[in-house]
Amino acid sequence: MYQKYFGLTKNPFSMTPDPSALFLTTAHREAIAGLSYGAFSRKGFVVLTGEAGTGKTTLLRRLVELSKEMHAGCNVVFNPLLTSSEFLELLLFNFGVRDLPASKTQRLLKLEELLIETHKKRNTAVLIIDEAHKLSHEIFEEIRLLTNFETGEEKLLQIVLAGQPELKTVLNHPNLWQLKQRIAIRLHIDPLARYQIGPFVQYRWTRFGGAEPHPFSAEALDLIAQCSHGIPRLVNAICDNALLLAFSRNKRQVDADIILDVVLDLDLSVPLEEPGMTEAAESPASTPESDGSEEPETARPVIGGNVNGSNGHRTPGWANASAAAVSPVEVSREAEEAAQPEPTPVAAATASTGELESPGHEPEPLSQVLQQSVALVPRLSDSREAVRVRRLQRRRPDLTRLPILVRLLLRLRIVNVRFKESGRPQ
Repeated sequence: MYQKYFGLTKNPFSMTPDPSALFLTTAHREAIAGLSYGAFSRKGFVVLTGEAGTGKTTLLRRLVELSKEMHAGCNVVFNPLLTSSEFLELLLFNFGVRDLPASKTQRLLKLEELLIETHKKRNTAVLIIDEAHKLSHEIFEEIRLLTNFETGEEKLLQIVLAGQPELKTVLNHPNLWQLKQRIAIRLHIDPLARYQIGPFVQYRWTRFGGAEPHPFSAEALDLIAQCSHGIPRLVNAICDNALLLAFSRNKRQVDADIILDVVLDLDLSVPLEEPGMTEAAESPASTPESDGSEEPETARPVIGGNVNGSNGHRTPGWANASAAAVSPVEVSREAEEAAQPEPTPVAAATASTGELESPGHEPEPLSQVLQQSVALVPRLSDSREAVRVRRLQRRRPDLTRLPILVRLLLRLRIVNVRFKESGRPQ
């Protein structure tokens, strides 16, 4: 419909496997070379794998075209969901046998006579099975036995198995280890890389009369690469619909908006972020700097755990904090004697009354002391100095007898409690 509008002689993005429009990447060149070598050099078994839509069927059709130049006859089976008898019947029918014998024995003899006659004419008989990953183990065994048709020097029937990556798993089954041993060549094709999408579109565009350059913008190609994941079949589907939509809107340029509409119509996955957003989010330089309105992360204490400990995990608490601000550091007895920590300007705890007393002042209410302690926390953490904690003796009293608020302040390292040898606080 849009060929005349864009000056094309044929649909460049047809969904039908067309060997004349085959875009040969390095993997595709190696695949067609391996298929030709294995089939026409009588190597026996050749296996080709690749994701759905990567061009396996197109390569097989290219192999059939090459077989005419190499004096070879190809028998292609596109539907592998057959029984053993049906498979043998289809095999003979594709080789030109119309008068099929009734019994399996007679059919096998007929096939052997046909292969020997083909060999005498110096031709090569090639059996190509597409979608081979769907074959049953019974059919695989029949295929293996077909390789027993051979002369003293070479095989009479060359077999090419093409399928999705599941074919590798199927061939690894213990019941198929004899067939796996006979595989002479293994080939695999991957989806197109991101940088190959542009040349792929350009090749198919100019192949069928399109004027250079092609109408797809750089942003459109980038979106096609993301949504198709490099699968040539999906690239063709997106481009074909995009050209049709551009024609309906009377546009000569295919931009990202058109591609996005097409992707939504085809029910394909749409990227949620702009190109490069993920990289920017992961980059340390992209982290927004604090404007001072919020308290720095290292200025918040952690209760009941350490931060970035030996196991590399952050322990839950009030908030995240740096280890240098609140983590207790044990020092040796000699270091303690050399540098005694100065007493904190907070009340000392007495175990007898459970109240907090400031030096030289009357006891204050617990609520007021709590407010003072909370106000003191940022000053303690902003100092960014390691809090030195005395190493307690092994026989220390049970701290659970102290009031809850006292234990809280002890855990925050706001107050210090010294114990006599009798175990009573002083």
